[in-house]
Amino acid sequence: MSGSSIFRFSIRELFLLTLVIAMAFGWLVDHFGYAPTRREIDYLRWKSDSLKRVLEDYDYTVEEDNESLIVKKDGPGYGVHNFDRTMPPQVPFWRR
Repeated sequence: MSGSSIFRFSIRELFLLTLVIAMAFGWLVDHFGYAPTRREIDYLRWKSDSLKRVLEDYDYTVEEDNESLIVKKDGPGYGVHNFDRTMPPQVPFWRR
């Protein structure tokens, strides 16, 4: 039994194994989707707070609710705008 081993594989078998693992990994990533990281959430929160400060500098009133933002400004031609705070579905990075 010298020279033969049970751990000898052909290039074709190694390529097939790599292909199967890559397909399984791709399916898992696609199936479970994309979740924003803590850093992305902090960035979006910072962006939202910055916009709120700018609007308040221009005499808009910004009221926060758990699910929406209400932007108001007094005067003729101005009204109340409701902005839904729920995030749109995230697009995975490989589909952007």
